[in-house]
Amino acid sequence: MKEKEKSLPPKEQRLADLKHLRDDFLNDLPPEIVSFADPNYYSYRCRCNYFTVVVSSLEEVVGEGDISDPVLQQEVIGYVNYVCHDHDFFKFTTRKDLDRVDKVLDDVIAYLS
Repeated sequence: MKEKEKSLPPKEQRLADLKHLRDDFLNDLPPEIVSFADPNYYSYRCRCNYFTVVVSSLEEVVGEGDISDPVLQQEVIGYVNYVCHDHDFFKFTTRKDLDRVDKVLDDVIAYLS
């Protein structure tokens, strides 16, 4: 993640972090497993670690009480549960996986904005 700006209050920093996760990573789906040798390795959204950071960030937003809308809370919790328990990280990331993370990030960012 980008270096945190000390001037932002915590809630605004969480929003900035979510925008960074949505906007600053590559949407490409390479045909092979991404290698450390790739200069863009850390920029790919298709990496398992990307989803781990998204889940951590979403859990923080919910845990800090930034989302009071119960429908959005359930959407976020459902997504977190999907990534943590149902997603098969031994398969390649699909466009559907990226669309799903985009939707939850878009919904949370819109709510917090």
